[in-house]
Amino acid sequence: MSYSLKWLKIRIFTVQLLFLILFSAIAFRAYQIQVSKRSFYEDYSERQTNKFIKINPKRGDIYDRNYKALAISTSSYSVYAQSRNIKNIDSVTRRLAGILQIRPEVLRDKFKSKDTFVYLARKISPGKAKKVEKLNISGIGIIP
Repeated sequence: MSYSLKWLKIRIFTVQLLFLILFSAIAFRAYQIQVSKRSFYEDYSERQTNKFIKINPKRGDIYDRNYKALAISTSSYSVYAQSRNIKNIDSVTRRLAGILQIRPEVLRDKFKSKDTFVYLARKISPGKAKKVEKLNISGIGIIP
């Protein structure tokens, strides 16, 4: 066997060994991603691709044949309370009772409930919502 043929075989063996090591590393990493950490990457993918956003569409107005509005869409809001963040329940009750037209006893009972999140009023007008927002009370919020 000649000297150059021997070196050729050594080079081919070295290249084959390098390819075997690279292929093994790739196969190991694929196994690690697809089998070992499967649940982690499934959850990760789910968080990246699926996002649920509630969209409240504006409905079209309904007119009669003379173009007089029969039914129109108006925005409505909900007022909620996070009872842990309310410092002076009596003051908040008095201020909100007049705007929301709810008896103070009912509001006080909702504030003192065990739930941390409580709806105080639903489907209120935009004007009432602005009045509640202007009060700027911590623990009271508005949802469209």
